[in-house]
Amino acid sequence: MPFSQIGINGIVNLKNMHVKNYRSPQVSVLNFLPPSHVVLGLENLDIGLGSEFTANAVPIVVEGSLVGTITGMTVALTTELLTDVTGKMNAVVRNCSALIANSHITLNPTGPMAIFVKTFEPMINDSVRQRIPEMFCSRLQNLIEKNISKLFEFITRINLEDYFPKMKNGERDVMNM
Repeated sequence: MPFSQIGINGIVNLKNMHVKNYRSPQVSVLNFLPPSHVVLGLENLDIGLGSEFTANAVPIVVEGSLVGTITGMTVALTTELLTDVTGKMNAVVRNCSALIANSHITLNPTGPMAIFVKTFEPMINDSVRQRIPEMFCSRLQNLIEKNISKLFEFITRINLEDYFPKMKNGERDVMNM
């Protein structure tokens, strides 16, 4: 992820990013809009993240770890369900927006430049807070568009006999009771 702060330009690479904690949304809504749109709304969810990082702003390289919290996140996503010429279902994300009530990143840099990097932590937090909605929506769009066709393919090929026990000849048919 490129960055530019007060004349310093560079790239930050995150690795081993993981969710440390998660609080589900207080409200979640799924609306189906004719003819082929689905709207997902999530309100007030919290996510805690951890990661290692390497920041490179030539000639300075700083490594370390970070812990971040995102609280009060609200997401609205509109997806259109489509079929291709073979009849295979696909999805295209038409709109995504995310709002964040609060976020905070704590940097734990290592090495001789650690103190220098810590002085920029407030500016880094402001920059990250502004970029999270775009990054989140971009990743969510990628996840949906790449995987929804696999999900639909699985659903359309489910053999229901595998999930429901077969009735014996002596049992009455459910439809004729």
